Amino acid sequence: MKRHLLPIHLLRSVTSEMAAEEFMQILVDAEYSLRLVALRAVLDTVRDTALDTPLAEVDEAWDLLVRVETAAPEVARRVLAYPYVGTWARSVLRRLRGAATADGPPPPGAAVPLWAEVGYLHALAASAAAQAGLAFGIRVPAVHGAVSLPTLGLVRLPGAAPATKVANVLAQAATAQVTGLPGRVEVDFGEAVVPLPTALADEARSWRPVRHVRVIEGGVALAVTVEDLDPYRLLAGRTEPQPLGAAESAHWRELLAQAWRLLVAVDGEAARTMARVLGAITPLPYAERFNLRSASSADAFGSLLASAPDDPAQLAAVLVHEFQHSKLGAVMHLARLHEAGSDRLLYAPWRNDPRPLAGVLQGIYAFAGVTWFWRAHRHRAGTKRERRLAEFEFALWRAQTTGTVASLRGNPDLTPLGKWFVSRIGRWLAPWTAEPLPSPIEWAAGLAATEHRTGWRLYHLRPAAEVVERLAAAWHAGTAASLPAAGPPLVEPARDPARLETRAVLLRYRLADPATFAQFVAEPHRAVAAVDGADAADVLLAAGRFDEARRIHTARARAAPAQRDAWLGLTLCLYGQDPAPGTVDAAARTALLRHAEVVRAVARRVADAGRPAPDPVLLAAWLAS
Repeated sequence: MKRHLLPIHLLRSVTSEMAAEEFMQILVDAEYSLRLVALRAVLDTVRDTALDTPLAEVDEAWDLLVRVETAAPEVARRVLAYPYVGTWARSVLRRLRGAATADGPPPPGAAVPLWAEVGYLHALAASAAAQAGLAFGIRVPAVHGAVSLPTLGLVRLPGAAPATKVANVLAQAATAQVTGLPGRVEVDFGEAVVPLPTALADEARSWRPVRHVRVIEGGVALAVTVEDLDPYRLLAGRTEPQPLGAAESAHWRELLAQAWRLLVAVDGEAARTMARVLGAITPLPYAERFNLRSASSADAFGSLLASAPDDPAQLAAVLVHEFQHSKLGAVMHLARLHEAGSDRLLYAPWRNDPRPLAGVLQGIYAFAGVTWFWRAHRHRAGTKRERRLAEFEFALWRAQTTGTVASLRGNPDLTPLGKWFVSRIGRWLAPWTAEPLPSPIEWAAGLAATEHRTGWRLYHLRPAAEVVERLAAAWHAGTAASLPAAGPPLVEPARDPARLETRAVLLRYRLADPATFAQFVAEPHRAVAAVDGADAADVLLAAGRFDEARRIHTARARAAPAQRDAWLGLTLCLYGQDPAPGTVDAAARTALLRHAEVVRAVARRVADAGRPAPDPVLLAAWLAS
C-alpha cells in the first residue's frame, strides 16, 4: 500500500486560505487507503466470527470486487470510496466486536440481524459489478422487501410495504439474488424478479436510482449525490431508506445550484477545491428557521448531512463548514495535533455540550471557514436584509472563533504541530478582526455570544461546594466576600443541556425579517411556536426592551434560584443595558458575566438554608465587591 506523507508547505496553505487543490489530492488518496484498511479489518473480523448466514462467504463478495478492480478500476475506486462505505465499516465492526454471539439476536437498536449488516459488502460488490458491466451472480440482503445497491439505488419487491409501515422491523430480513449480464441486471426475490433498466440512472417500476446533482458555474463543476436511500447515510448506523418526493428533490437541486453560484462568486479556486472532496449530501427534515442542522463524520469522508436550508447562502455556509471538517478529519488521520488520551472537556461556542480537544480543533477550523464565507458574501448579498444577516454571521463567528483560538494557546495537550496549527489559524483570522461593522450588528453578535457562553457556564460548570458554602455563610452573616480567585470550577456536563441560541435566533429574525419579529413582539405566542425555547421575556430581550425583560427574569431567579434560564436572561439584560461604572448594576453585570454559575449556586444555597431568596442583582453585586 502507498505510503502517505503530509508536506508542511501544503499544510501551511490550508491554514491560511481555502484553495489548495494539490493538497486535496493527497488527502483524497490517503482517505482511500484508509478505507481499504477498514475493509480489510471487516474481512478479517468476519473470517474470525462464527456467523450463521444465508449469504455466501465474504471472500466471494471480495473476489467479485477484485474482478471489478481488474476490469474497471475507476468503478471499483468510486464505489469503495463512497462515503457511506466508511460508516458501514465502522458500524459492522462495532457489532462484530461487541456481539456476545455472532449468530444471536441483534442488540437493542439494531435494525437487522448481523448477517444482513455484513451483507452490505455483498450488495456493494453487486453494485460495482453491475456498473462495470460484468457477468455475475451474488446473493444479497433484502430488508423489508427491498435491496439496497450502494451508489446505484433501491430495488423494492412489488407490493412490499416500506419499513416505516412494518410493525416487527427485526423480522423482515431475507435474501435476493442479483444477476448481471452485459446490458442487463435483475434482482430475484424468489416470488418476483425485478429487471433494472438498461440505463441504471433511469427510474422504473420498483427501481429508484440514487439522485445525482451536477451543477456548473463559471466553469467550476460540483457533482454530488443527494443520498436518501443508502442504509448507512446517517451517523448513528443503519437506517431505512426515506426517498424524497419529486418536489423535494427538485428543491434540493435548485438550492445546491444557487449555493454553488454563491461559492464560485466568492472564490472560484476555493470552490474548485471543495468540489474535489464534497461528493454526497443526506437531506434531513427541516429544523427551524435561522437554525439549520448539519453534521459530518471522519468515517464518511466527503459527505455531510443537512436539514433543508432557508436560503442558498445558508446552504453555502454549511457546505464550507462540513468541507472544513472533512479536510481536518483527513489531516488528523495523518498527523497528531493533540496528545492521545487528552480527555479534558472544553468550551466550544458552537456546541451546547462540553467538547474534547479534538472536537474544539475541528470546530475552530470549520468556523474559520464559515467566517471566511460570510466575510466575503456580505459584500455580495442581494438585499439590505440579506446583508445585515451576513454581517451578523460574520461578526458572531469571527468573535467566537478568534476567542476559542486564544483559549487554546498554551493548552498542554496540544502537540508541537497542534500548537503550530492553532497559531496558523489565529494568523489567518487576525486581519479580519480589524474590519469595521455597523454598531447594531456588533451589539447583536455580542449579545448572541454572551448568551451561549453564559448559558454554557450555567449548565456545565459546578463551583466547589466549600466555596459556595463559605460565600453563603458570609451572605447570612452580612460580612464582606468576593468571588473566588483560585481554582476553576469543575466541568460537569449537564444531563439535559438546554439549547443556547434561542435569543440568537430571535436576533436573526429582528435583523433579517423585521415584519415577523414585530409580530413576535405584539403577539409573543407566535415566537413561542416558531422558535424552540422562546418565551415572552426572550422576545422583549431581543427587542432591546431590557427593563421589562429584567423584571421578569429577576422575579424568576428570586422565586426559583435553581432556574438556569432566569439567571441567563438576567445576565443578558444587564449586558444589554451596559450600566455606568461604579453602580450596583455594573458590579452585578461583571459578576454574572464572569461567574454566573457561582452566583446561582450561592443563591440556591441561601434559599436551601431556609432564608429568603436574595435579590439576584444585589447578591451578584455583593460577590463582585
